Amino acid sequence: MAVVGPVNEATYGSGEKDDPIPITVTIPSTADRVTYVWIAMRQGATIVSVIWDVAGVNESLTEVSDVVGGDGPRVACYRGIGLTAKTATMTIDKSGNQNAGVSVETWTNVDQTTPNGTPQTDTGTGEAASVSVSSATGEKVSGVVGGRTNFDSKVLGADQTQQAQFLGGTGGTSGKVEFWKSWEPGAGSVTHSYAWTNTKGFAEIAIGINEVAAAAADPYFLFHPRRRVRDVFLER
Repeated sequence: MAVVGPVNEATYGSGEKDDPIPITVTIPSTADRVTYVWIAMRQGATIVSVIWDVAGVNESLTEVSDVVGGDGPRVACYRGIGLTAKTATMTIDKSGNQNAGVSVETWTNVDQTTPNGTPQTDTGTGEAASVSVSSATGEKVSGVVGGRTNFDSKVLGADQTQQAQFLGGTGGTSGKVEFWKSWEPGAGSVTHSYAWTNTKGFAEIAIGINEVAAAAADPYFLFHPRRRVRDVFLER
């Protein structure tokens, strides 16, 4: 069953600077749902926790990946499997009052045991970020890149759909962090990439989101098809 989404996306960071970071999010009541929180911020801060509805159900999300890039940016991904469906606040607690950008997304028909593959990362200083992600038809690839201040003349990789792009935080451009988020359809191997024209420190994370496994076929029917047809007929 193919992965569906993302739905009910929410973002934070354009002209804002809070600690902790609050984001109003609606988690849908769809089957086999998984929620991902993507974060880009300045290196001076670290993430302490990501919690769904801290004043209510108080469900903690799990870190998927956290990397620091060249010249300062940090990006991270957190995951919540089957979070309680409601409209409430997602809270990102961090150490250090650093500028940040955040995106929250929920996907449906996701494997609840192994929701995603191994995170792929790229860090450095330059004019492009790119990773190769193992995936499959019916699945999705989702990722983010963060940069030290703004990227110029931005170009997404082929087949990628932009979800969010802004300078996160407050103050002048030099103190903000570039937040750039996108997803694309899965395939055997997917290149997830971002390019720009000015040399900047960057960090990227991308993951393949796995579809829920198909229901197992009835072994009685598989190994005894004639008897199964007979039994169904007799039951009538």
